[in-house]
Amino acid sequence: MDEAVKKWFMDTAARKWKDYKADLKEKFFDETLTDEQMKERLKNILNDDDINDLIKFWRSPECQVRNSSYESLFSITCLWMCKSQ
Repeated sequence: MDEAVKKWFMDTAARKWKDYKADLKEKFFDETLTDEQMKERLKNILNDDDINDLIKFWRSPECQVRNSSYESLFSITCLWMCKSQ
């Protein structure tokens, strides 16, 4: 396989996996639930290792900082778009 094709494929797969995890978080993550309750919600969708990794990441300080950064960027973008109309 050509290296450029391989790179494109791997980059695309990584982006799709990242988007899928974001969709899962939006649909299934609830900070008020215990890990066991979230595992129950996800058990028919992912394997146990992926579920554990996602829950650990979703609860991590890194994820919290990333989410607040995205929320701030989204708010700024919305304000800018509303003013420009």
